[in-house]
Amino acid sequence: MKEDYVDFEAAKLLDKLGYPQKISKLFGNAYYNSKGEFNGTVIDYVENNSLKSVAAQTLYQAQKWFREVHNIDITPYPELGKYDVNISKNSEGFLFLEQFKTYEEVLLEGIKETCKYLLNEKHNTFSKRTKTTKNTNL
Repeated sequence: MKEDYVDFEAAKLLDKLGYPQKISKLFGNAYYNSKGEFNGTVIDYVENNSLKSVAAQTLYQAQKWFREVHNIDITPYPELGKYDVNISKNSEGFLFLEQFKTYEEVLLEGIKETCKYLLNEKHNTFSKRTKTTKNTNL
């Protein structure tokens, strides 16, 4: 079931963007430790000289958060036996990724690319459409 969650890199990017960090063993929330181990030791993720763990959101939770908070749609779809994803804001596409083996893989990559875009863009305007191809060597 780990494939239903964002990976360590995406979890850290979502944290930087301000995604709410709710971590509690009592409530069954997933998290990563400093080594990127899924459901590792809670207090062992170190950043800026402070002990901190980072929440591992489900792919759906992250996708929904982008839609509701940033008005960004991350839409995977099947294409010739593989999966592509279109990322858009206000129905205007700005990024297209293609040729991933699974739905979860392409959704995760779409989440990471959206995080990176928002962290690097000063005005967060989505006027450019780029195309990226990933060779999965199947």
